[in-house]
Amino acid sequence: MDIEAGQPKQERSRTRWTANLDRIFADLVVKQIEFGNRPNNVFDKKTWNNIRNEFNKQTDLSFNNNQLRKHLDVLRARFYSLKSAYDQNDFAAMEDSCCIGFDLWEEIAAQPRPEPVKINDCPIYDQLCTIFTDLSAGGKYAQSSHFEGVDRVVGNDTSSLTSCPYRGSIHTDNPSTSRLAQNNSLSEKLTTTIAERKRKRLSEAQQSLDQSIKEEEMSEAMAGAMLDMVAAWKSRRTIVTKRSESKFSITNCIKALDEIEDIEEWLYFAAVDLFEDSNLRETFISLKSNKIRLTWLIGKCKKPPTTSVQGMG
Repeated sequence: MDIEAGQPKQERSRTRWTANLDRIFADLVVKQIEFGNRPNNVFDKKTWNNIRNEFNKQTDLSFNNNQLRKHLDVLRARFYSLKSAYDQNDFAAMEDSCCIGFDLWEEIAAQPRPEPVKINDCPIYDQLCTIFTDLSAGGKYAQSSHFEGVDRVVGNDTSSLTSCPYRGSIHTDNPSTSRLAQNNSLSEKLTTTIAERKRKRLSEAQQSLDQSIKEEEMSEAMAGAMLDMVAAWKSRRTIVTKRSESKFSITNCIKALDEIEDIEEWLYFAAVDLFEDSNLRETFISLKSNKIRLTWLIGKCKKPPTTSVQGMG
């Protein structure tokens, strides 16, 4: 028979759960789990009666099944909070031999490490792990048949509670070894990530350097080609100028002048004076025949006036 009466409601409400009461209650729940009295991860009414009777016997109190179920939900919420905080700080709580240096934290832009959660602050942490973490049942936590939907009410995701970081108890063979292995694995992954980032940066820097070198070589090649073109143009211009100057030299003009027959003396000397002008030399040489050259000279040179002896007398 389920004894739900017990103390008056007002008197029971004044009873506060102490750490000792939590320990007794958690030990009794763990004991029922170890007896195999939690089929499908749910305590039936008979099991709750056993827990209630033994609890009231050890504490000299008169709690009913409903109160114990509600307090199990309180412990569940406490476990969620502690487990969530522990998971967030698990990386910062690694052993010294696996700690990552501050330079590596800055390399991966990590936030400053928070203070680690102290599991010792919860004396019944091991029992809570046993109650709310069932490794053999796919991670389903213990719950009462009366509060099967509590996980939906409190909004806790229990899928992450498939493992529990024990602090060293009978529930695990060697927790420090497991933690050390996890931390080593995490450290190796971070080291690999940093190495890959460094290789990527070096590769990008090398590519940028190669591109700069190629652009510089191309610029130098273009500048060299332009200098060669300018030099060739200057050389050609110099050659043409020299040829032109050689063709229309005074010497060539006088040779052409000597080839003109019957040229008067005054016109000859007047033509020599004209040849001081390079443009006139070029024009003179460019004329096609001696007859045309003579006519051109006569037009350019004015015959000086003749002085008559008879006139002077």
